[in-house]
Amino acid sequence: MKILASLCCVILIIACASGNKTGIKTGLPMVSKYDSLKSYKGMEILAAGKIVEEKFVNKGGKELDFTELWLEMDEGHRIMLRQRGKDKAKDYVGKEVKVQGTLFYGNIDSDDPKAQSRVGYRLDYTAISL
Repeated sequence: MKILASLCCVILIIACASGNKTGIKTGLPMVSKYDSLKSYKGMEILAAGKIVEEKFVNKGGKELDFTELWLEMDEGHRIMLRQRGKDKAKDYVGKEVKVQGTLFYGNIDSDDPKAQSRVGYRLDYTAISL
């Protein structure tokens, strides 16, 4: 009986240690349609889409020397991505992914309401998986 109990403990420890290799939490709402985002503002979600990279263009139309990463969802709608974990979205450019993060709506460039900023959805992400 002790051997069986010990074996069960070892199996449980191995299962817990292997865990979720992607770092993605289970049980989060999966969002793949841009129109359904408003229901999840301020919540942690999994968003599905393709990561795209584009040059930043300022208000005057000048293209600057850095790029931004976006999650492109259905019909070309995009959410700006802001890194908050170890996964780098740049490693997934052009790929269909699931991105775990907290969804915000409002100023996407700055948290300061007095600063001039673009308005829209932003996903502060902590993990990405294929």
